[in-house]
Amino acid sequence: MFKALDHAVDSVRSGGDLVPFVMTEADLHRFVTTTLQESKARAEDYLRSLSEPLAVLAYDGYLTLEGNKYEAVFVKAFDRTQDTGILLAQRYKPKKFLSKFTPIGNPAVVEHPPNPWK
Repeated sequence: MFKALDHAVDSVRSGGDLVPFVMTEADLHRFVTTTLQESKARAEDYLRSLSEPLAVLAYDGYLTLEGNKYEAVFVKAFDRTQDTGILLAQRYKPKKFLSKFTPIGNPAVVEHPPNPWK
């Protein structure tokens, strides 16, 4: 899960968009479509079709905490034997013209989403 989070954070660190991806112990698959929302939906469909025991979905989005909206990298991790997964978020300030990419705080558990394989 943290390997996927590190890979996702490194992907946005350069200032580009994070292409949603699914990572298993053996592979990493990126999902490029005309919109990031569609790419994320295709990645979620792919995740549901997998037979591997562990899988991680990573994507970019927004997290609202205490009324403040932050850009964040999200990682959903699932173990086939569990009823729920883990959704982690790493907030960040994006790279801009005169400022560098800056992570905000530590990764945090946002929720425990239902297992897509159950």
